[in-house]
Amino acid sequence: MVSVEDSEVREVTPGTMDGRRWEVVGPDDITFVVTATDRALLGTPGGTPPIGRAWSEYEIRKGLLGAVQLSLVRPPEKVGGETYEINLTSRDLYEANGRL
Repeated sequence: MVSVEDSEVREVTPGTMDGRRWEVVGPDDITFVVTATDRALLGTPGGTPPIGRAWSEYEIRKGLLGAVQLSLVRPPEKVGGETYEINLTSRDLYEANGRL
């Protein structure tokens, strides 16, 4: 499996956006634009208790890199030099941080 741990992550959230957005440059110069709505950042996957606090920046980074990792192994095959858009979900955050 390809590692995304050393990926370059840069927040690119526009001031008018409800939520946050990052640009992640991963292996083979594949770029991902990762978007998380406020609902994803504050919500819980169905049937899961809330964590009772906001996610730390470290926890959010783990979630977004986990979402990028999954996107890399799922079809369609990702091509270097291209940009792909994905959404960060509350499930991604919970799974990446061992809460599911």
